[in-house]
Amino acid sequence: MAQITSSDVTYTAITGTGIAGPSSPLREHMYTILIPASGATNVLYTSGGIPLTIAKLGCPASLQKFIIIDAASSTGYVAKFDYGATTIRLYLTQNTTAASTTTPLVEVSTAATVASTTLRVLAQGW
Repeated sequence: MAQITSSDVTYTAITGTGIAGPSSPLREHMYTILIPASGATNVLYTSGGIPLTIAKLGCPASLQKFIIIDAASSTGYVAKFDYGATTIRLYLTQNTTAASTTTPLVEVSTAATVASTTLRVLAQGW
């Protein structure tokens, strides 16, 4: 198995969510993103996050805002967007035996198998 690449991510536009003002080129769209894509053979986490293709988010020139609205997954992942790298980073709670309410999240280990995760996101750009 290989690490997840941008081609292993499925983007589905949520119809009726495209917003653009008459005097502004700024576009806003909602998508569901499936990581890894159904039937993908590359299912291993990539160091630094899972790369996204901004053009597939309706923003071919520039992504200005990316908000993860919901992560529908029974895996326990917490998804965060990395603006500098244009990646989705996945985090989990640390596996610890000590009862603690302040246990920090840790990024999923490189080359760990990623369970199917669906994100609902808002992308804004042009």
